[in-house]
Amino acid sequence: LTLDFTLKLLNIHEHVSCGAPCVMEGETGVSKTALTKMYSILVNSQQMRIASVSTVDTLELTLHELMTAFPGVALDNDECILEQILTFLETSSQHTSTDVG
Repeated sequence: LTLDFTLKLLNIHEHVSCGAPCVMEGETGVSKTALTKMYSILVNSQQMRIASVSTVDTLELTLHELMTAFPGVALDNDECILEQILTFLETSSQHTSTDVG
């Protein structure tokens, strides 16, 4: 899970949250399908219990990576994981801008 991939996920989430159209285009093999699948997994993370075993394994690994990268993310929270990451990034950028200025 790279920073670029995470930012693309957050961009998709912003569009979906606002009800704005989100069009993804690109050459073959640039992870358009992987982005949509990962977005679906993250948005529907509360449905993890009814997913297949391989999907659950993938989701647990991804969630572990996300929680390591973004310490403020918690599964026990009712808020969407991507919303938690956005909040974490906004808080981090506010601290950075006040530290610099």
